[in-house]
Amino acid sequence: MKNGKVSYKSKAFNQTVVDLVRYVKKSAGLSHVATVILEMKDKINAKKLPAIAEIHNDTPLVQRVGYLLEKFGGKSEQPLLRWLKNREVYLVKLNPSLKVGKKNIRKWAINLNSNVEPDEV
Repeated sequence: MKNGKVSYKSKAFNQTVVDLVRYVKKSAGLSHVATVILEMKDKINAKKLPAIAEIHNDTPLVQRVGYLLEKFGGKSEQPLLRWLKNREVYLVKLNPSLKVGKKNIRKWAINLNSNVEPDEV
């Protein structure tokens, strides 16, 4: 934040991550999304993500974003976990279009039904 104004670039990077996860089919899949997160990880501000989560008000989306940022972005997940704390959270599939997988990530209430392998950055 400079002079009381939110940095457009920071907001744009955060929104981009959310949009990529939200529209995962049009984003060329979760592995591509993970690659983009790896490329942008230094530009993502995790503290500002709850404001974007509030706009979308989509709990499963926030669960997926939080898991992917923690796994591939090296970001503190605490802001999104605090946002989720006040919501009804149910187990959701990481990739909504695939069948249920065998492993669950309890922290995010995510069913790992997709093998996410980002490109090397």
